[in-house]
Amino acid sequence: MRPACKSAALIALVLSLASFAYGATVSGTVKGPDGKPFKGAFVEAQGMDSRIATNVLSDKDGRYRIENLPEGQYQLLVRAVGYRFEPRMGIQLAASQNATYEIALEKGTVRWTD
Repeated sequence: MRPACKSAALIALVLSLASFAYGATVSGTVKGPDGKPFKGAFVEAQGMDSRIATNVLSDKDGRYRIENLPEGQYQLLVRAVGYRFEPRMGIQLAASQNATYEIALEKGTVRWTD
């Protein structure tokens, strides 16, 4: 391989990897009906176009963080047995945006799908 081709390939590789490193981030806190931090809720960001979903669990302080999301439109879903949350639709994320969404769970009926 000629030196010019090697250099071009290396630059292309670096640029493609850089695009993954600077994705959008969605973070915030999940709280229960009592207003206290909620540990162990499944928080999901789902791309509206791609339908690719990224899931995380809220930590002991109720915090969650979903990183490296590609630019696009998303919906934010939260699942916890015995609780409900209306999905947030139409969240538009730019390439390196940091968005924060506070989540308040409500008591709900336990379903087999929870």
